[in-house]
Amino acid sequence: MERLELYDARLLIAIQQLFKNKYLDKFFKIYTHLGDAGAIWIVLGLAFMSFKQTRRSGVLMIGALITTWLFSSYILKTSLKRVRPYEKHKEVRLLIKTQKDTSFPSGHAASSIACATVVMITAGGSIGILCLVLALLMAFSRIYVGVHYPLDVIVGSLLGFIIAALTCLIFYL
Repeated sequence: MERLELYDARLLIAIQQLFKNKYLDKFFKIYTHLGDAGAIWIVLGLAFMSFKQTRRSGVLMIGALITTWLFSSYILKTSLKRVRPYEKHKEVRLLIKTQKDTSFPSGHAASSIACATVVMITAGGSIGILCLVLALLMAFSRIYVGVHYPLDVIVGSLLGFIIAALTCLIFYL
């Protein structure tokens, strides 16, 4: 496990060095905060609920968002307690304020991938692809700004995908 954590830290630092750019710094500092408390996905979910043809997508997005948030933030983070990368590795560039909770899994990645997956399943098309791009950018932003290890984001993304798939499956049963 220790070796995996070391590789995870090295990968994070390599990604930060590879993509280091003042314009990306500005972009991701702002963009990552759109995922705070699921804000971007709540707004999109409510917008989807406003139209009859996308109402189901909006309702399922909000359902998946709440489920993902509860599971990642209140069950996994509190029980696993992985420290943030900037707390353990001085080489990590922290571009935003320190976070109050623990690192594993990434709630931003989990909720973003969950909502995008719901839209891909229920609406598809260009709106699904757009949501997926937004979600992937959100997930990457957490590594870029230095608040998550890559493994936090990967597991958060898998968690979000599974919860979204189960949410849609239950709804369609």
